[in-house]
Amino acid sequence: MFLSKIKPVFVWGWLFTVVFILSGVSVFASDTESFEVAAVGKSQEEAVANAVLDMLEEALEAVVGDEVGDDVGELFFEAYGRNSEELKKRYFTSDFVVVECEDTVGGKRCLIEAEIKMAKVDRDVRKIFDEKKKGSKKDLTFVAQTGIPDTPRNKKLLIQIRKTFMKYGNKFEYVDQYSELSGFAMNIQKVDFVGFRYNKSTKRQEGGLDVTFELLHIDPEKAGERLIASDVVTVSTYVPGTNPDILERELETLLIEEAANSFVRQVNSNIARFYGE
Repeated sequence: MFLSKIKPVFVWGWLFTVVFILSGVSVFASDTESFEVAAVGKSQEEAVANAVLDMLEEALEAVVGDEVGDDVGELFFEAYGRNSEELKKRYFTSDFVVVECEDTVGGKRCLIEAEIKMAKVDRDVRKIFDEKKKGSKKDLTFVAQTGIPDTPRNKKLLIQIRKTFMKYGNKFEYVDQYSELSGFAMNIQKVDFVGFRYNKSTKRQEGGLDVTFELLHIDPEKAGERLIASDVVTVSTYVPGTNPDILERELETLLIEEAANSFVRQVNSNIARFYGE
């Protein structure tokens, strides 16, 4: 129902300051997720083994974002190996089905459906980042300032972002300044609720939400501020019905919740890329 997009944007900001102490971010509603892949190999056994690796790579992308999936994959398989049987026991449920296999030039092509223990994947990815954090002595303390007007909608968004971080065990507090910070700084620069309108022909309320932010790493003893990312999270959806006033409030809530989840994913993705360097 939601469409999420990420694109680079540069703007400036003001006002609100928050601190996130990030212990790891996960945005999965359930402990397992279903995957389906078509894999090839010289034999059915090899095709199934390749499917295990392919599905785990997709799971890693779901955890940390598709932009850094390859980098995290290298670290992940270096840490936990590429033995498909061991990986299957560690990360897959018993719901692992070879739907069908067909002959191809030089081998087999198999369609596999399986469930992956996403919470387990997420925990193991966090362990990798924790080890890199210890080795590099980089912390995961976030200071976030906002450059957005003080409106009811914007307040709801900031509260939802805070709730989303705290939902996954992260500490969150407000501070007056971050001059002594050595870590990551976030700047929520701009929030746009766009395209809000009631479509009489389709009888639905439509709209979107853009959240622009920067992520910087601050190291006073070295290079000072380093821009890690400058992005905008974009979500859009609609709510069917016949009462525009009620539908607008419902749409606003849905967009804010999805934007907050997407914001957490993108921050997580940029952290992963930073530690993968």
